[in-house]
Amino acid sequence: MMKQPQGESPCGFSSPWYDCDMAKSRNAAIDIMRTLAIILILSAHCWFPDTYQNIREFDVVMMFFLSGMSFGLSAFEFSKEHYSSYVMRRFRKLILPVWGFLAFFFLLFRLIPVYDFSLGTIVKSFALTAGGIMFVWVYRVFFIAALTTPLFAYVGRRHRFLPVCVVSILLLVINDLLYARVFALLSNETFTDLLSYAINYTIGYGVTVYLGCRFVQASRREQWVFSAVFCALFVLTGIRLGMPMMEAYKFPPHLYYLSYGIAWSAVLYLLLD
Repeated sequence: MMKQPQGESPCGFSSPWYDCDMAKSRNAAIDIMRTLAIILILSAHCWFPDTYQNIREFDVVMMFFLSGMSFGLSAFEFSKEHYSSYVMRRFRKLILPVWGFLAFFFLLFRLIPVYDFSLGTIVKSFALTAGGIMFVWVYRVFFIAALTTPLFAYVGRRHRFLPVCVVSILLLVINDLLYARVFALLSNETFTDLLSYAINYTIGYGVTVYLGCRFVQASRREQWVFSAVFCALFVLTGIRLGMPMMEAYKFPPHLYYLSYGIAWSAVLYLLLD
């Protein structure tokens, strides 16, 4: 498995699904998986049978897992001073380009009478939330996940990989329960959405990115155990839920949906690396 050269400058993510800014070496398995994930995401918005659409639902999760792997292969070192510049770099690379695109998009379609986007749609699009134009929400989640990964890495830096995985799974279970037993029962849908954005998405995808970070640094034996655990976790949660369509557990990401994507990601990497 390829590591970054010694002495390389600290770095984070250069995009939602690309290697760190200063990367000098490449990992072919990660490149192949990234390409596959992009193709699958594109196919999600084409007409295909429901069976296919359900099978390919690991694509978005794999993007987050790959982001964590890229972070794990980088030379990032956490410090308070560096973290602040890291946050600004993530903001410039992830959020500002999206806002620039949205400004151009809405100005362009303002000139086309057929399209009449409401002020609410425009505001929600810039806020990267539900109710805006499709697809931009993922940049909000990538940005938040990029911010949490160094924090997770700092907290778990002295702990072994498999115990960290156990704690991560427990955190995902608690995240599911928090949504199902608290947030989803609130009468105010807007408040539910805000809490879900701030907590459920952050924990769900943040843990996924961190697991990708630790996975790529683990031994081959640990990687196989990790893969088996998440395959079993998906089967168990699926049996408990009756094997429903993944889409129903995607917004916010539940353990059933995340374990499916993480299992696919881990197994594909082990087969391709």
